[in-house]
Amino acid sequence: MDDLSHAYDAGVTGMRAPVKVRLDGKLVDISYGRLLFNEIIPKELGFINETLKKGTLKKILSASFEILGPEATAHLVDDIKNFGYKYATLS
Repeated sequence: MDDLSHAYDAGVTGMRAPVKVRLDGKLVDISYGRLLFNEIIPKELGFINETLKKGTLKKILSASFEILGPEATAHLVDDIKNFGYKYATLS
């Protein structure tokens, strides 16, 4: 993650540029933006490597509500909102 962060800061890669990253011993096709997004997702919900459409976000929040409860889901919603605002502003 650090190497990818440095590459992004240096302008070598973009937020949506496809990269290969080793996660849990497997080589995964992903983007820097998805890796950043997964940093705010609680570990109990697993790793999300798909395009975030309205339905996908609903599934994530529904799973969060069932697994983590309403308070943790409210914090997750705030984290997702802040993440979106931060990176929308940057782009």
